[in-house]
Amino acid sequence: MLRATLTVFAALVMEAAGVVDSRGEHIMQIAPELGIPEVKPAIESIRGRWIQKASPQSRHSVVQLRLGALLAAWAGRRGQVGTEWRCYFLPEGERWSSLVPDVAYFSFERLPRDLGEAREKPTVAPDIAVEIVSQDDRRSILDEKIDLYFRGGAELVIVVDPQRRRVELHEGGSRSLFGSEEHARSLTFPDLTIDGSDFSSTSSESSATSGSSTIPPRARTSIRSAITVHARALGCARQNRPRTAVRGRLRRG
Repeated sequence: MLRATLTVFAALVMEAAGVVDSRGEHIMQIAPELGIPEVKPAIESIRGRWIQKASPQSRHSVVQLRLGALLAAWAGRRGQVGTEWRCYFLPEGERWSSLVPDVAYFSFERLPRDLGEAREKPTVAPDIAVEIVSQDDRRSILDEKIDLYFRGGAELVIVVDPQRRRVELHEGGSRSLFGSEEHARSLTFPDLTIDGSDFSSTSSESSATSGSSTIPPRARTSIRSAITVHARALGCARQNRPRTAVRGRLRRG
């Protein structure tokens, strides 16, 4: 009798804390207040240790943009893709950690749209996390972050190293390496293919000097659509601008 009472009490406590629901299924927890300063580059908490990310260079930014556009085009209506999306994890028997992947993909099954503000601070790892290696990054820290992603529920971690011109796919307990002339294909997501030449250092440098774009066609379409929506929004804002404000500016000019 006492054991049954304690079991029920423990279940109620876990449900109130946001660990499981009444059916025993995992639900979204409330993100903790770790006191991490909101600065750029972001500070990550790795098992309680605060480590600031490296300041991104131009090559890093280009690769981040391309991969974000590629994943957004691939994801379609299956989920949402974002950059620098802070996540929180509490692996069993460990302290809270908080990582900021360069690019993250959350399926709507994993991070439903109706979560509201809880979507802003997810307490699960993304389905796909992308880490872009900077020159000052330490491999030991990167490996620890990869481990945390999987302990937080990630299915695929993509590591892009523009300097070494290679792509790593971590999934299913294994690591696959692909060079700049190869196509990286995921086993977990068979329809996801990454062209290594699009993310090597030579491609970013050549596009900067020649002015040509090596962004994949689907990614270019995604970027073009985003630019179109932004331009239309600006046009509407200008049309709806109060006339008094326009006159005031004309008088000052």
